[in-house]
Amino acid sequence: MKRENLRRTIITISAFLMPFTMFFISPVVILLAAAEGIINSSAAVFIVLFIVSLFIGRFWCGWLCPSGGMQDAIGSGSRKKPSGGWKDFIKFAFFVPWAGLIVWSFIAAGGISAANLLYGTEEGIYPEILYVYLIVLVAIVLFTFALGKRSICRYLCPIAVIMIIGRKIGTALHLPGLKLTVVSENCVECGRCDSACNMGIPVSGMVKENNTENRECILCGACVDACKKDAIKIGFGRR
Repeated sequence: MKRENLRRTIITISAFLMPFTMFFISPVVILLAAAEGIINSSAAVFIVLFIVSLFIGRFWCGWLCPSGGMQDAIGSGSRKKPSGGWKDFIKFAFFVPWAGLIVWSFIAAGGISAANLLYGTEEGIYPEILYVYLIVLVAIVLFTFALGKRSICRYLCPIAVIMIIGRKIGTALHLPGLKLTVVSENCVECGRCDSACNMGIPVSGMVKENNTENRECILCGACVDACKKDAIKIGFGRR
């Protein structure tokens, strides 16, 4: 199976599972648990994502994130993509107070008192979670058509910031990891890689500059599959 088809299959399945998994990767539920001094499933997942991002960057965004899968599906018929610029920093503006509130909540609760990966689910979470899911779905639809494919990933998601930080640290430490590599002389400037990137990254510019490190890259490999001249490759190596 072609890599892009495999990726789409996996992330589409993840999108369908979102009503069942969103509670366990919620930036909101982690705050509720922190106010009681509890490490919940969201906190555990975010910690794991930070650790793995040292080596595989934002692979989660490109291959596994249910929200990303929904954005891909909803935006499949649209050519509109996020444009970048100052809007890329909105997620950092949200992340700082969000992370600070988590720390403050734990401090106010007297520190970490317990770990409960099933926090908030002891008495069930349905049908209430379905109402939240519908709100999230509407938000994704609005953002996708107003700002482009993967606009939530690029502009708002706090998990993206966690992995961007992890990626930067991994790169600074020269850790081996998943990365794009280029063979600039193979590039014929056809622009297929730019068209394939749902994140709106100017991939052809990265190829020309022989610089594949971009904080918004989700390592989905779509640009690799789109290139007919093998100018872009993806694999593990030292950065």
